[in-house]
Amino acid sequence: MIVTTNGLASPTFGHQSELLLRLAASPGVVPDEAVMEWFWPDGNPTDARRRLRNLLNRLSSQCGGVVIRRGRSIGLHPSIRVDFRVFHQLAGAAFTPGTQDHLRTLAARTALELSANNFAELHAYDDWALEIRSEIELARADLQELADRKW
Repeated sequence: MIVTTNGLASPTFGHQSELLLRLAASPGVVPDEAVMEWFWPDGNPTDARRRLRNLLNRLSSQCGGVVIRRGRSIGLHPSIRVDFRVFHQLAGAAFTPGTQDHLRTLAARTALELSANNFAELHAYDDWALEIRSEIELARADLQELADRKW
C-alpha cells in the first residue's frame, strides 16, 4: 500500500498497511484493545501494548500524522480522505428518498467510480477484508441499477 502525504509517496507493508486499511474501514476511532486484538490476539497485554506503540511509531516516521491517538483510541487524521468512506456517503445519498433524481444518479455513478479502487486488495483472503468487499459488491449492484436509470 502506498500512502501519499504532501506529494511524497511512502510504502507501507504488513501490520502498517493492514492498520491503515482497517482504520479506513472503521467509521471513527478504534479502541487500543481492539487494535491489539486484531494483530496479537493471544499475546500478553503488556507485550501487545509495546508492539502497538512500535507500530504507531513506525507509521508516524513513514507517513507523518496520518494516524492519530485520542486517549486510548486510534484513528485516521480527520483531514484524510478515504475513498471507502466517501463511497458509503455517496451510496447513502443515492438511496435517500426525496433526493432529486438527477442527484441520485450522479451520486450512484460517482460511488461506482470510487468502488473500482479495489479496497483492501492486499488482504484479499482476510475475513475482515472479504466482508468489506462483499458489502461493496452488494451496494455496487444496486448503484449500477440506479446509475443506468433514465429519469
